[in-house]
Amino acid sequence: MQIAPGQGAGAGGDNDGPITCIQEIKDMLAEDRNEKKFTIVGYPVLIKSENLWYRACAKERDGRTCRKKVEEDGTNPGVYNCRCGLRNLSPSETELRFMVQMNIQDFTSSTWAVMFSAESLFRMSAQEMSDIKQRSEQEFLELIADAKFTQMRFSVTAKVEIFNGDPKLKLTVHNAERIWAEEETYKRYMRKRWQEVIMMERSMGVSHEEEYHIDIKGAAAFEHHN
Repeated sequence: MQIAPGQGAGAGGDNDGPITCIQEIKDMLAEDRNEKKFTIVGYPVLIKSENLWYRACAKERDGRTCRKKVEEDGTNPGVYNCRCGLRNLSPSETELRFMVQMNIQDFTSSTWAVMFSAESLFRMSAQEMSDIKQRSEQEFLELIADAKFTQMRFSVTAKVEIFNGDPKLKLTVHNAERIWAEEETYKRYMRKRWQEVIMMERSMGVSHEEEYHIDIKGAAAFEHHN
């Protein structure tokens, strides 16, 4: 599925902004720093594994779930206090929510973003990810690696904030959906890229081993020598 940039408002969902690309967002906000909605198609190329989620208040206030961060009471372990003012919350009145810091790249540029609803990226909840991390750090890191280079359609808000005296683009992902119909992973993505390099080398009559003394390992090496 290919989506061209700049197709205009209404190309996305009802609450999405116009489909565009990252460089166009940077150019637009260089002139007007007010918060704007956009839809972009890109890949998370870096995902920070630290602080991937936070514990939030799951109580309803004014008809909406609070979702503000809670802290465990220092004098009363096992209960939590929320920034909204609610106190003595039990664990069942809280929930883990994603807060994923990642670098998104498209064909024009890249930028850092924060994603709070990352179930579509990892195909599981924050609690399920936390349970896996408790059970196996290696399995947890493999899940993060497999989520990289997943082509997705991101609905975002973008604005410019001043950090240490310098303007900085801030992107918040509100919704994302996978574009690939088949399941794609980081390993499959890298294998495809290696195979493309190998085919180019064959057509040019050169190889990494001969030109740069780089030995291709793994599945790509099998393809290379067959």
